[in-house]
Amino acid sequence: MLHRTEQDVAGARKLTAIPVLNELKQKAELLLFACEAKQETISAKLHQALKYMLNNWTELIGYVNVSNVFIDNNCCERAVRPFTNLRKSFGGFSSENGGHVTATYLSIVETCKLLKKPPLEFFRRFFSMIAEGRRDYDFMTQEILG
Repeated sequence: MLHRTEQDVAGARKLTAIPVLNELKQKAELLLFACEAKQETISAKLHQALKYMLNNWTELIGYVNVSNVFIDNNCCERAVRPFTNLRKSFGGFSSENGGHVTATYLSIVETCKLLKKPPLEFFRRFFSMIAEGRRDYDFMTQEILG
């Protein structure tokens, strides 16, 4: 694997990304100008997204100067995808309490995954502690995941 210094990464980003980002900005500005001049019609969502992008332009292009920051958050999106898919699957709960229980359960499962701990082992230990009479749930969770 090729190891590049932080300066190499920042330099490569400035060389390759800045021209693409500048072209994107120019096209967004032209499209918004044409829309406001009633020469083009775009959806309200696209209009909102373009305005948001331009209003946050400094933050968007700031990643080119910092080599350990990425322009996307794909790794985070992949990490939460199973949770969001389950949330969609459990859309119809019979009660508000059922929704809270499921949200708690899914949060624990995803936390276990992030900490590289088997969720089933967490629940076994957690419920064993309850069977032993413990009720200090926060401390129990910290003890198991710690």
